[in-house]
Amino acid sequence: MRCEYCGKEESLPFTCSYCGRVFCVEHRLPENHKCPDLWMAKSPSKSFRIESSYNAYSFIRNIKFSSIEILHLTIGTILVILVGLSLMQFIRAWLILIPSIAIFASSFILHELAHKFAAQSYGLWAEFRLNTLGAIVTLISILPFFFKIIAPGAVLISGYATTKTLARIALVGPLINMIFALILTLPLPIVSIPIYIILKNGAYINALIAFFNLLPFGIFDGYKVMSWDKRVWAITFVISIILLIMLR
Repeated sequence: MRCEYCGKEESLPFTCSYCGRVFCVEHRLPENHKCPDLWMAKSPSKSFRIESSYNAYSFIRNIKFSSIEILHLTIGTILVILVGLSLMQFIRAWLILIPSIAIFASSFILHELAHKFAAQSYGLWAEFRLNTLGAIVTLISILPFFFKIIAPGAVLISGYATTKTLARIALVGPLINMIFALILTLPLPIVSIPIYIILKNGAYINALIAFFNLLPFGIFDGYKVMSWDKRVWAITFVISIILLIMLR
């Protein structure tokens, strides 16, 4: 098997416990192969531990939010709502617009909180943080007729975790969106046209979020899932595609 960093043939390759790729003895350490998930090996800084300990809010047992995280989640949600408004700029009926935006924002919040709660259930430190580049791109997406990219930030995780644990944490985000999409479709046969539009659009948005997050590339949840188990990734990815086609 070849090292994925230098291409050297290695009879006994080493698998990185963070990114899941294989390397030779020279590049087996995360810092030697420029591991994209190297931050996971680092503990939060002392100052961050102090901030989180003395300025944290616990709404549910063992689920904590720092004041910084609440601020970042609020800003991220506002950005997502503004993108949603730009998508629905031609809708003038407030009875459709307001619930649609609420569902749009909920899709983002549920996705990020699913990652956070899953990570904390494994005893890991996990908090949402805005990403400068992602927030700027999301802000630009608010402009009319501009391609929409919603990536204001992500849940950062710290502490030791296996590839399997990281994959499970990554998987719950898209799964919660697929479940939300299915829940929104249940009343469709019996509701009026305005409510039908709201629920159908909300379900489609959630299916779209699940699909994009399951793409098997480095920055997406799908990459971590595929690095752990290709069958699990393939099954969930196919389901997201089917759901997307059904709601189109």
